[in-house]
Amino acid sequence: MKKKIEIIDEGFNLAHAKQYVLAVLLHGCGFSFTVYHHKEKNVLYLVEYENDETLLPEKLIENLDTILKKNEFVYAPFFSCKVGISTPNFSVIPQSFFEPGIEKQLLNAVTKLEPTSAVESHLMQAIEQTVLFENDFNFKLFFKKQFLRLSFTHAFTNIYETWFSQNKNKNTPQYLLHFQEDYFWVALINNNTLQCVNAFKHNTPEDFIYYFLFVLETHKVSTIDVEVTVYGNVEWHPKHYELLKTYIANITFGEAPNNLIFAPAFSNLPLHQYGAILYTASCE
Repeated sequence: MKKKIEIIDEGFNLAHAKQYVLAVLLHGCGFSFTVYHHKEKNVLYLVEYENDETLLPEKLIENLDTILKKNEFVYAPFFSCKVGISTPNFSVIPQSFFEPGIEKQLLNAVTKLEPTSAVESHLMQAIEQTVLFENDFNFKLFFKKQFLRLSFTHAFTNIYETWFSQNKNKNTPQYLLHFQEDYFWVALINNNTLQCVNAFKHNTPEDFIYYFLFVLETHKVSTIDVEVTVYGNVEWHPKHYELLKTYIANITFGEAPNNLIFAPAFSNLPLHQYGAILYTASCE
């Protein structure tokens, strides 16, 4: 597993680890880590490890264990640890419909869960919605052994919660798009109403644009009117992005959370590309 990027702020001091929060993003091809001061909210460290292929959970855990043993910057007595799970198996429901205790039954009704799956729930209090998402039980057990203060969230809906709050009252249709390795997450607001939150697997650029346009067509939204906000690693899918631009004129890259502070060391970081890890860090 290779180190793709590493940024260290000059103020990062492991002697103060108990004042820092570690955020971890898990996805099929690797991991991202960031460390920030839990009171001052300044980002101090970011590193991403990438594998050439998608790995099974047991191999990811093995690699994760190796990283924690070798990289002192991500294995220290931190104040807490937040883990963002990248999975297409999730569901967003209004908080008024959510009943604690039946999370697995609710999620199993809309997606097929693995036998080793645990189901997590996270209340998005600002928008009064709850996300249910799949978490590998062995991942959960691994992190519980490493960190005393621990929370799990869904990587996409960490971004989605802020995006929804900022865009729900706009007059034009708003489309959120996040690229992953072999699938993409989407959300659509039209007429001040959430129309869709979903994930689509794809093998080719043509698959991608078919599903992307399918969401618009289903909800009778024009490609001329819609405004698209893009997060994720666009460099994984350059042909997908070029194809998207042939259909959509109003495309912008997403911004970083406004409750985190970035030192000059992070000035060249493509923040939309690291939205999932940064919003995992910023979520409450």
